[in-house]
Amino acid sequence: INKSISDFEELEKQKRAIVLEGIIAEMAPNYELEPSDIEIKASWLNATSYTKKGDNLIKKVLEEVAGAMTMVSNERKRVASEKTVITNYAKAVHLDPESWTHMIDFGRTAPEVMREMDKVLADRKAKEEKEKEEQRNNAEYEAAMQALREQEVGDVVIDTETGEIIEPKPFAEPDEQTVRLKLTASVNKLWALNEYIKANGIQVEVIE
Repeated sequence: INKSISDFEELEKQKRAIVLEGIIAEMAPNYELEPSDIEIKASWLNATSYTKKGDNLIKKVLEEVAGAMTMVSNERKRVASEKTVITNYAKAVHLDPESWTHMIDFGRTAPEVMREMDKVLADRKAKEEKEKEEQRNNAEYEAAMQALREQEVGDVVIDTETGEIIEPKPFAEPDEQTVRLKLTASVNKLWALNEYIKANGIQVEVIE
């Protein structure tokens, strides 16, 4: 007898499940959902959740089903909206949107995710500034060490560690100047001076 009762109750429960599935399938499109999006509560299959005929849910349970659908629908819309916000913000600050929008699926809000993104950006900026500062310090150190190693001796620059000549000291050609001279000497000396002047490319102009 007990087995017969148990079998009967299971059969009735299966009938109620079919009715419930039909109701959910009919209601789901109104909330832009699929029937599979709704998690069925065990209490919705109790005999007390149905009308006497068993072909429909009582008003209270219908309201529970509608409430559950509303919650799922609102959450879907929230996720979609906040993912759009995160995607736009990520693009604006040059971060990969996909790796951040996943956080919305796990219940994080857009403001929370954006704070995390700002922290990453701040850390990245601090790291870049530190690297630039280290590069400047290294450049200054190398310049100082080079100045200590190299020393001018006469017309050349010498590495004080190796004794190697680094580069010749450049000769600075003086600017050309024009002067007026009155020369008094013997013919031979004047001739010799004239030859010297021509040999060195000095221009001479006779002034009457």
